[in-house]
Amino acid sequence: MSPDPAKPKKQPLASSCSLCGKVIRYARGNKKALAQDLPVGANTHDLDAKSEMHYAHVSGKSRSRLQFTTLSQVAWDSMEVKYPKGSRTCCYECHEVLMHNLIVGEEDLDRLSKLFAGKGFEDRAVLLNRIFATGLRSFVAEKSFRGKLR
Repeated sequence: MSPDPAKPKKQPLASSCSLCGKVIRYARGNKKALAQDLPVGANTHDLDAKSEMHYAHVSGKSRSRLQFTTLSQVAWDSMEVKYPKGSRTCCYECHEVLMHNLIVGEEDLDRLSKLFAGKGFEDRAVLLNRIFATGLRSFVAEKSFRGKLR
């Protein structure tokens, strides 16, 4: 059986969060981290603990994960997700706290509800991905953006 060409090759363990760059700590006794002389001793919910953020929620048997397995290849392609089962290493704070708990204002939720109305799961997933990607690209492209938010 040949390796999946879309699957990334095994890399050394990450030493920092792929989103914010903060040094991450691995669980106590992690042999690979110890072998690479990376920080260990993190508890599961420490903000600097290693957390694996999946590109898409498609592995496992939970109800929400099963829902994502229904997306068509056209949907994955339009969202530019090349390897839905892939992931990247983040700190707990970026992955579990920020990415899983987006802060959305009441008026923005009202706007989103109008866009979601009458659409099925796949259309809503693609729409939300496009909103995020378009907003992110626009924000980064702003000439006034210099890394400061206020």
